[in-house]
Amino acid sequence: MPTDRFAEINKDSRKFNERYDCAVKALAIVADIPYAQAHAALKEQGRHNRCGTFAGQYEAALKKMGFQCEKMGRIKGQQAKTTKTLARIGAPQGRYLVRTSRHVLAVADGQVHDWTSERLCRIKDVWQVYPPKRKAIHTRARAKVVAVNEPEPSKTKTGQYLLFS
Repeated sequence: MPTDRFAEINKDSRKFNERYDCAVKALAIVADIPYAQAHAALKEQGRHNRCGTFAGQYEAALKKMGFQCEKMGRIKGQQAKTTKTLARIGAPQGRYLVRTSRHVLAVADGQVHDWTSERLCRIKDVWQVYPPKRKAIHTRARAKVVAVNEPEPSKTKTGQYLLFS
């Protein structure tokens, strides 16, 4: 049974008059971003409206957003060979993109977010998706955590960091 998050993303998909957008939906769920942002990120990587997506396109879109992807044969610690088995035995914590033949789906927070969760779709490839790396920037007053791909804060003459320049 599709999850509430998948139903919400599917509703947003209809506003775009989209088909063959499983990668857009999976990217939105795995990256925890709105459908429109995922759609724009994949369009920037060369995806055409109402057409499928190549694995390299959603991998490049995730990397551009600061995520890291690791391709693995199966989800670590799982013997699931189909999406139905994966949903039945329970997916592990973490975020994964799972590719079947001509389809890609999201596994996040221990749930399969897709309409294929009750179907016997054989799993071909799995990418584990890691959130953007974060680092702490310390000032004299407080510490702030920023994403790695953000520009470094500039230093003033007094030695304090400007968090917003």
